[in-house]
Amino acid sequence: MTRQKNRIKSQLRYLGIEISTEFTEPHSCWSKRFIAWLRDVQTLTPCGRRAIDMLIVHLEDLRRQRLEMTRALRELSRTNRLAEQLRLIMTVPGVGQVTGMVFLSEICDISRFTNAEQLAAYIGMIPMCHASGEKDGTGDITVRGHASMRWNLIEAAWVAIRQDPVMNLFYTGNCKRMVPSKAIVKVARKLVNRIYFVPKYKTEYVNGVA
Repeated sequence: MTRQKNRIKSQLRYLGIEISTEFTEPHSCWSKRFIAWLRDVQTLTPCGRRAIDMLIVHLEDLRRQRLEMTRALRELSRTNRLAEQLRLIMTVPGVGQVTGMVFLSEICDISRFTNAEQLAAYIGMIPMCHASGEKDGTGDITVRGHASMRWNLIEAAWVAIRQDPVMNLFYTGNCKRMVPSKAIVKVARKLVNRIYFVPKYKTEYVNGVA
């Protein structure tokens, strides 16, 4: 959907059409009123109008697909197999329904991981190892692993540092010696431990005190 919105804006720029100032506020763009404005905006040629209309149709199709997927996700989250696990995992700061369902559907059974290190390796939240002869070293985060789970973890980490004082303290401490984009990866790695612990021992997560 983000790509499609960018295509529409790009098409407007190509046609020399300025977006009305009433739709420049963060929560006004892509509202029903904005879509109605897009449908009525005047273009110099019929082809330009046709191009915008086709892009709008595609965007609305994507919105319908997202709505269907969201409904299916909610139904699945209420099943006996997942409801209690999802409730527990959502007590971890930054983990919402979608992120929780991503992990539960991909992990399936947390008991297949002996410890949090194995879970981190499965997701790809471990550093790359470089070995040559007698020299051993570690690098940045490995390129192997589960891309969608890792992406969700990092997004959750940004929320966690705002909700959990201990995670925020850990993040700010790491920011003193590295860039924020690397510090947040370390926070995401700590989230793996919490996500492992909660379903493993069937207990709710409690925010720490800094």
